[in-house]
Amino acid sequence: MALTGVVYNRFPEIAAQFPVQLHKVVVQTVEITNELASDNAPKDTTFMASNIYHVTSDGSTYGQGIAPPTDDVYLLPEGPAVSDPYTGYTACAANYSAPVNYGHHTRSGSWVPAQPFWEPALDEGRSRFDAALAVFWSFLK
Repeated sequence: MALTGVVYNRFPEIAAQFPVQLHKVVVQTVEITNELASDNAPKDTTFMASNIYHVTSDGSTYGQGIAPPTDDVYLLPEGPAVSDPYTGYTACAANYSAPVNYGHHTRSGSWVPAQPFWEPALDEGRSRFDAALAVFWSFLK
């Protein structure tokens, strides 16, 4: 059987999709991390849970949660914008997020135990990110 000289090289087409797909992995990772943190955050007023946000090169969801319920509750400043499609992050904007997550003393001195919602979300986000990148790596081997 003779070869007809037709070449089926689709590598340029496939390679052109890598940046697009890698950007999608970043966006999906920060979105799922945001969702998990929001779902697992304690919800006394829902202010904290609704003001967990994410930032990618596509934009930011900062400030889209509910308004502060009292005068001593506020949003921390928004984190920096990202400058490339392969960077993204999730953050907690409520001023009391860290004490809730890690535990804290009250004004009277008693201890309020930690209600971790942040690290479990980060761990799951990292696992999903690693799994998605493992798929890319398997194609390149």
